[in-house]
Amino acid sequence: MLRNLIYFILFLLCIGFVSAALTDGLISYYECDEISGTSLTDLHGSNDGTANHEKVFTSEEPGIINTGVDFTQSTDDWVDVDGLTSSAKSYSIQIWADVQTTPDFSFFDTQTGRLFFGYGVSNQLIQFWDGGDFQDFEIDLSVGMTQYVITIDDVSKDVLLYVDGSQVGNTLVYIGNLDIGGNIGIGQIYTGSGFPADGVFDEIGIWGKVLTPTEISLLYAGGSGLAYPFVSDTCSCPGLNQNWEISMSDYCDIIAACDLGTGTLSFINAGWVGCSAAIDTTNMGDPGTGGIMYINNSCVITIN
Repeated sequence: MLRNLIYFILFLLCIGFVSAALTDGLISYYECDEISGTSLTDLHGSNDGTANHEKVFTSEEPGIINTGVDFTQSTDDWVDVDGLTSSAKSYSIQIWADVQTTPDFSFFDTQTGRLFFGYGVSNQLIQFWDGGDFQDFEIDLSVGMTQYVITIDDVSKDVLLYVDGSQVGNTLVYIGNLDIGGNIGIGQIYTGSGFPADGVFDEIGIWGKVLTPTEISLLYAGGSGLAYPFVSDTCSCPGLNQNWEISMSDYCDIIAACDLGTGTLSFINAGWVGCSAAIDTTNMGDPGTGGIMYINNSCVITIN
């Protein structure tokens, strides 16, 4: 049912909610912008990785943001992260990737806990393994630079795959209660001796928590990617079928029309936002206990 909410009042006070920052629970983040040497810098933690070939960086292949790490299967390229540990039990892993060919390969593999996120080990599908049987998401790789996010939930035991900001494929089952650590392989299994990737990886993040669909959508940023430390412009319409989370502390003045399609409109933090445009959405959250929404004469919010 279509419900039109047309407000001609000066402001609206409501009770809302707070969203956790994208840096909450973040273990390590690699922007993959190196152009020399063999060290992959961890921007958030202290878990730098080491590439087996300098060419991984010096080829300066484009990523989603600046350059990415370039793996060539014929030379068994990979990055070894030695020392990363976590006992969070629940995890999320983001990797932007443009894979040139489609042999069996590993996105991410841990020695301790043995969490494997990869492709085509038993067939040509994206897969997950936690020490039991390989499980398929029933999803093939996408063409071009693509955001892949896997969430591993120790409470529900669900393992979900998100591609370009949207959840896809079937729900897999997590054995649960796993710590991760030891050698960690990016672009190959943790030993550096199997399932090498052939393509470019970029913007690699590892969280000790389950990212929410809204957080994953924010990281996707309409296909442009959101770089660490995840500072985004919450005042701009994210586009059709995207969720729009406005930070009241940004003091936005919305003057351009925005059609969110199936997306939702929500608010975080204290402050205010002004509306002087038409916004189409499927749901609208509350501005929050510390938030004020100023509704001007030209503001029309349509909730479908």
